[in-house]
Amino acid sequence: MIRLYPWRGLRFYESQFGSSLAGFGRSVRPSIVRSTRPLSSSTSFYHNFRYPLYSTPLRSSNVRTYATYRYFGGARPFVTTDYRTLFRGAVVVGTVGGVFYVTHLEETPVSGRRRFMIVSPKLEERLGVYQNMQLLREYRYSILPDNHPAVIRVRAVMKRIIAAAGLPDVDWEIHVVNDPREPPNAFVLPGGKVFVFASILPICQDDDGLATVLSHETAHQIARHIGEKLSQMPFYLFGSLLLQLLLGSSMDFSTLVSLLLEKPASRQMESEADYIGLLMMSKACFDPRKAVDFWIRMQKTESIQPMEFLSTHPASSTRIQQIKEWLPKAIQTREASDCYSTTTNFMDAFSFMR
Repeated sequence: MIRLYPWRGLRFYESQFGSSLAGFGRSVRPSIVRSTRPLSSSTSFYHNFRYPLYSTPLRSSNVRTYATYRYFGGARPFVTTDYRTLFRGAVVVGTVGGVFYVTHLEETPVSGRRRFMIVSPKLEERLGVYQNMQLLREYRYSILPDNHPAVIRVRAVMKRIIAAAGLPDVDWEIHVVNDPREPPNAFVLPGGKVFVFASILPICQDDDGLATVLSHETAHQIARHIGEKLSQMPFYLFGSLLLQLLLGSSMDFSTLVSLLLEKPASRQMESEADYIGLLMMSKACFDPRKAVDFWIRMQKTESIQPMEFLSTHPASSTRIQQIKEWLPKAIQTREASDCYSTTTNFMDAFSFMR
């Protein structure tokens, strides 16, 4: 007897292949598991005829379908395909990471900005001591002596800023570097190590301009921006690795991550230091309006002005606009400091010269 099985347009003849084919009308898509169970010749013939591109045979619905996988030395693949396991792992990692992130948030002094911080002040200070030793070794022939007029001037301005910042217990060291090869610059390392390059003094012109620079650099230390940058580095590394995994590329995405995350964060810190420094110099009885004049002079010295989104610092024009917006509060801070009746305090700031 010849029986016709109209299953997806294919005809099978029971008289030729036997009655065992009757169960194939109820076959389902096979599941893939690891097994070394041999396949019968009739099943293999049917599967090759029905699914010539598949290596896994189709069987009756009441028989489990198997496929053979062999791993070298009994090893397992590094990335699992069990999406439930992946989801559970992602939930655990996300929960632990979220709790860790929230518990390490803190407010920036003065500005009140919330930021992530895992670096301790002690570590920042050790890094500052190490970098200070390197700079002293590098500029050992360019550092001006303590009795030089430029050093005396910088120390006098810095003493007023230190008093306004409320950091008298820091072991401050002030160095003026006279190296014509270096561009106009100044910075304060963690632990109170101040470096001022003599090339920036003509741009400052007066004490108010110098206070603009020194208060800005001191503000970086008050806000602990060095520790904040170090705390953000794991996020930049993770973002670069995540892009590589998602895009399946071996390209280095660190430049893209820097452009989208690191540089905007750096510009935000620089603007924050401008704000804190402006209030600090106002509290130290310097004229905050002279900060605008300083940045105008600085802008004229910039031969090449890169696009702001490619830089770690805001453009000088942006800084000038922001300082103008902050001037009313800075002037109010200066008036609250009673600067017009503190002449004796200013004389005390120069006591070390006598």
